[in-house]
Amino acid sequence: MGDRGRKPAAELSVAVQNRFEYPQAPADLPPEAKVIWDKTVKALPQDWFRPEVQPTLEQYCKHVMEAAEISRMIQDLKGSHDFSVRDYNDLLRMQERETRAGNALARSMRITLQATVNHKKTKDSGPGKKLWEK
Repeated sequence: MGDRGRKPAAELSVAVQNRFEYPQAPADLPPEAKVIWDKTVKALPQDWFRPEVQPTLEQYCKHVMEAAEISRMIQDLKGSHDFSVRDYNDLLRMQERETRAGNALARSMRITLQATVNHKKTKDSGPGKKLWEK
């Protein structure tokens, strides 16, 4: 039969072992996309990107990388002497497409700022003041 009464804190404590580590970028990912991978992964808790989400993260990194490349192409075109409005428009459309794809993937992985910020926190309005009082 067990002992009655409260248990000592040492008896109740359990050693928590962190079994998650930050996932490594796939070997075949381009170097620029690996930098995006590392920044994205390290910005969130270690267990955020489980193995089933990592292919989506890989595609996200590729879209962000391509959007950045298209942005460089736009800047190069703006500075060139043979500026073409048609080429400029095509590059802007390409950039928008890559940005939309990246945003959709970010939302699906819940890594956008809106998804990662706790909106239920309330600002402390000071002692004795009501929320609606300044």
